[in-house]
Amino acid sequence: MLNIDGLVKITKIEDMEGSKCSKACIYFGTKKGKDSEEWENSFFNAMLVGEAFKKVADIEDKTQIYITKGLVKNVSYKGKDGKSRSYLSLTIFDFTADEKEIDDIIKAYGKPKEGNKKERTRKQRRTSQLTEVSIDDNDIPF
Repeated sequence: MLNIDGLVKITKIEDMEGSKCSKACIYFGTKKGKDSEEWENSFFNAMLVGEAFKKVADIEDKTQIYITKGLVKNVSYKGKDGKSRSYLSLTIFDFTADEKEIDDIIKAYGKPKEGNKKERTRKQRRTSQLTEVSIDDNDIPF
């Protein structure tokens, strides 16, 4: 399980009759590469429960929200054919759709920047974590 928060848009909101949760689709876009002008959209089905369930009735389709409390987990099960299956489960417990609150959150924590990490090779990442050790032959017991 992984706790999440972040800025997304919400669409396809459905109330589940006789239940205290709603289903929806959330999506966000990311650049395909550091210098690319192309964007790739990611879509996730989500369950809205608790405070999120109460708030979702007051928002319109394709509204930008900031998830303040959410959980992602991979659910595994055996299918009817006996094979193992899995799916990604996204549960949203609370969010804000207030533009001022969203702006305040972004000002406080910053918005992720594309390409702000220094490019390093796998070997450079691995060797940067190594420390040099010297051994005195007199300290060896044999």
